[in-house]
Amino acid sequence: MTTNIIEREIIDLPQTNLNILKSAWGSESIDDSIVEKVVYLSHGIRVRGYIAYPKFKKENEKFPCLLWNRGGFEKRGAIDSYTARGMFGQIAAWGYVVFASQYRGNFEGEGVDEFGGADLIDIVNMTHTASEFPFADTEKWGIEGWSRGGMMSYLILSKYNFFKTALITGGITDLKEAYNAVDTIKRGVDNLTNFANLEEFLYSRSIINFYEKLPVDIPYLIIHGSKDDVINPSQSLRLTEKMIKSGYSVRLLMLEDSDHYIKQRKKEGDLMRKEWLKKYLV
Repeated sequence: MTTNIIEREIIDLPQTNLNILKSAWGSESIDDSIVEKVVYLSHGIRVRGYIAYPKFKKENEKFPCLLWNRGGFEKRGAIDSYTARGMFGQIAAWGYVVFASQYRGNFEGEGVDEFGGADLIDIVNMTHTASEFPFADTEKWGIEGWSRGGMMSYLILSKYNFFKTALITGGITDLKEAYNAVDTIKRGVDNLTNFANLEEFLYSRSIINFYEKLPVDIPYLIIHGSKDDVINPSQSLRLTEKMIKSGYSVRLLMLEDSDHYIKQRKKEGDLMRKEWLKKYLV
């Protein structure tokens, strides 16, 4: 069997850290999951990421797969081993195999982050690593993204139609608006060197401009904090309105008094995500 994973290492943290993660993500997130950090090849480039899966498996049991997309760029928003152990361990304990790329050019990975360009291929190429895990049901894929990862998820969905469902939290749907409103996003985009025309770059990363390319035959869960001061909640509202008018199956959960990371409503958001996956990624 060929694989494009070239390095694998199970994340092993001190018990003190695991106890803290249990209090934040639940005991089952640690006790019932395994999380690995990996290096894999994406069109010849070494890219770093994580893979998580349930610890207790029955013989020949298979689990649906979830592509998970991080927010931020470079070190901002990057997922370290500690956070990965809790966050991805939680989803794995729900009964899924999680594949999360750090994108090219991040965390000592090779290449240059293109903020929605060739780095999309890095995400899709993680699906090929699933062959390394016999318990991964490669016929069942979902996709989830947060913030910039929401933008990445929308862009992938506009190009590939093999997913059963999509979950987006605080996702960028209009990069031009975010670029003009958020200094960190503006600085990040301005530091990129892979585009000649800024307007074209911002347009091509904004699903609000071509939402009709999203697959219409899958359900979407869109979550946004009503007090998000990073990505304006109206971005999710405007996209949802367009999708509903065009016949998409979409649920918008606007969490009151909650920020970009929905910290104030974490348990509520986690429960909704868990129930959504249980219903649609089966």
